[in-house]
Amino acid sequence: MHIGQTWPQMFKRQYSGWLEKRVKKMIDPKIAELAEKLGAAMAESKAARDFKRLRHEALADADAQALLKAYQEHLDLLGRKEHERRPIEVEDKQKLRDLQEKTYRNEKLKSLMAGQADYVEMVQAVNDVLGKHLASGEDEAKK
Repeated sequence: MHIGQTWPQMFKRQYSGWLEKRVKKMIDPKIAELAEKLGAAMAESKAARDFKRLRHEALADADAQALLKAYQEHLDLLGRKEHERRPIEVEDKQKLRDLQEKTYRNEKLKSLMAGQADYVEMVQAVNDVLGKHLASGEDEAKK
């Protein structure tokens, strides 16, 4: 593993060719082609473009990054306490609420969360369309 490389990155680098071949064997070529087009269209959508832009803006904001880091570190601490069956004190809960409020008040993070919600909504809508067609196929099979 290279320095600074995560396990998923290492896995992708070592096994991406094998995984790609396996997926190609499993997917009908027509479906794979349509999935590529759908993926490209989704990536070019306003929701995806906005989400990428807002994520970049939030990453560039030092205050937003400091808040996210403090929030994540506190969540990790609470998770460790819970895992170790240690009590979560009132002060811990209050600090979590304070960090959440500060996060919600940060304009960059607020915009990012809204953009992420829009993007997830788009993905869910696409998934609903796919599910509708799969469900109609099940109905036909029952007849």
